[in-house]
Amino acid sequence: MDPVERIVAVVDEVGADNIMMSGRKRRPIPKARLGSTTRRVLRDADRPVTACLGE
Repeated sequence: MDPVERIVAVVDEVGADNIMMSGRKRRPIPKARLGSTTRRVLRDADRPVTACLGE
């Protein structure tokens, strides 16, 4: 099972109302760049996803 499938499966198992994902800025540009796993969870999840970016 790939990481995205596992994240979505665990969210279903625990009955979470939403998903919180972390990320980080990869370049010193104004737009945040999300990793591939976070982007796929945002696309594939059937509930709200919040992506927070760190340093």
